[in-house]
Amino acid sequence: MFLRPLVALLQELRVATGQENTSVRSLLATFLQGSGIPCHELFDMVKVGFSHLIDLSEIDSNSFRSHIFVWAVTGCPHLDPASDPIIVSDSL
Repeated sequence: MFLRPLVALLQELRVATGQENTSVRSLLATFLQGSGIPCHELFDMVKVGFSHLIDLSEIDSNSFRSHIFVWAVTGCPHLDPASDPIIVSDSL
């Protein structure tokens, strides 16, 4: 469950991005819809800490970010469509 961010955080995001309508939801959605590595230099510094279970050769695919996000949220690398639904709060 996501809690609503503090007003101060939203103001800082809007200043940092220069966009008046920036929200945590919009930043997350934009990130998940993208592909590739946003900052190669920073990624190179941390990639050794990633599990070998994560196939980094797929990092440029359109589904990689969403796949890893779902894995992080659920703890499962794959979701079974026949399983019980996962309830996600829409409070962002």
